[in-house]
Amino acid sequence: MSKPRIRFCTRCRRPKRVLYKLGDQELCEVCLAEYVFDEDLVSSNDPNARVTAFDLSVLTESTWRFMPFKNFVYAIIFLCNKFGRTDSVSYELLLGLIRRANESEADVEQRVNEYIELFRGSLIDGIFEEEGEKRIKLSKKMQYIMEEYMKGRDEYAIGILESIVDNAVITGDIINSLIRKSFIDAIYTKISPDGTIRLDEVREVSSYQCKLCNMVFRAGEYDLLIDHLRHVHMVPPDQLKENYVAIMTTVGYKISDEAFRASAEKYGVAERTRIDRFTKALKYGALFNQDSIRTNENGEIEWIVKPEIVRYLKRVRELTLERTRTLERV
Repeated sequence: MSKPRIRFCTRCRRPKRVLYKLGDQELCEVCLAEYVFDEDLVSSNDPNARVTAFDLSVLTESTWRFMPFKNFVYAIIFLCNKFGRTDSVSYELLLGLIRRANESEADVEQRVNEYIELFRGSLIDGIFEEEGEKRIKLSKKMQYIMEEYMKGRDEYAIGILESIVDNAVITGDIINSLIRKSFIDAIYTKISPDGTIRLDEVREVSSYQCKLCNMVFRAGEYDLLIDHLRHVHMVPPDQLKENYVAIMTTVGYKISDEAFRASAEKYGVAERTRIDRFTKALKYGALFNQDSIRTNENGEIEWIVKPEIVRYLKRVRELTLERTRTLERV
């Protein structure tokens, strides 16, 4: 009896027991989840998606390395703002904005046409003529993002546009693709198929509320709350705790450093690289709660991952499960 042929995931190149056929690719579940994440990001209005997208671009240090592509997007933003129009931008004006010193007209046109093809369907719908002027038509999603941004209602607009750029380009960048994948994998595998998050929450007091009059006090105003209860409601000292409620909020989920280390090792990410990227992310307020690195009762290091990221990967897990039901299982 012949042994079954070992199959490797098209993206991460790791041997897997189960793969899912997606077009001409055979993907493991984590790589499929990453594909679903990138696909959903283009159309999602979930604020958790925006936080996750922006923070992952910090992890992969993509801002400067992908700047030529991002200059293209920044130029579109500038033209939308300047002319107050979000459905399309002038092709010629865009060429002028991103043209490099000593770059020929033919070269900049070739570059822009490559960008248009790269972002076709996510940011760009194509090129059309209007009153003798060539214009770049923006996608419905890009139009929505620009309208919200121009009205001051989307603080993460630039971050999510940068992440769409990253997602289109990063698959060819091995080191950054793998560190991104290892981070997602460490959290994704802690979420059950039924959507249960198998991680301990970190909860803190966000405010206090007086039970007698419903007045709310910020977390740092505990002394004011006590004064309020004693002097306004004449509550005796031994009954103070019975007359207010502490309103708690989830500030993150605990994941052991060992879980992140093992995931990074699985994908071949050097430990030095992982620690360096995590430290930079913490410095810029990405991925982790600022009060992030803690030691548990067993002396093990734990990271406090932002709740928005865990919640969005929970959504990705659910979307991926739906997708696996429609794909051929290899």
